[in-house]
Amino acid sequence: MQIKLSSSYKGTATPWGDNFVKQHHKVYVKLGNEGVYKQIQFDFYCNDVKLDKEKLCMALYYFLSDGIAYDNSRNIDDFQSEFGYTKVSECLKAYEGCKKAWEKWADFGIDPYLLANRLQKDYNF
Repeated sequence: MQIKLSSSYKGTATPWGDNFVKQHHKVYVKLGNEGVYKQIQFDFYCNDVKLDKEKLCMALYYFLSDGIAYDNSRNIDDFQSEFGYTKVSECLKAYEGCKKAWEKWADFGIDPYLLANRLQKDYNF
């Protein structure tokens, strides 16, 4: 099984409010064998205009971690308690984003926990 990561730079963005200007990237994950690949994409925000291999792996690790956070929560109340959200709107936005990450990854049929652990080990995240 091969994993191919790539990205395209989209410019600056303020995903967490006007005081936090970040560089916006669309990250593409292709997974497969022998020319047959499934692909997902997700938004990634950081301080870098260019993403090298390590940053792409970090983006994938964060994406997997978001999905795992959703999977580890029994419900939105458990999620709120785990992450300490006080504003309902912020909690709901984060919860829905983590849920979307989990659902996107589910199509690949690879255990996200194992892959996240491997990335953490290989890149010392």
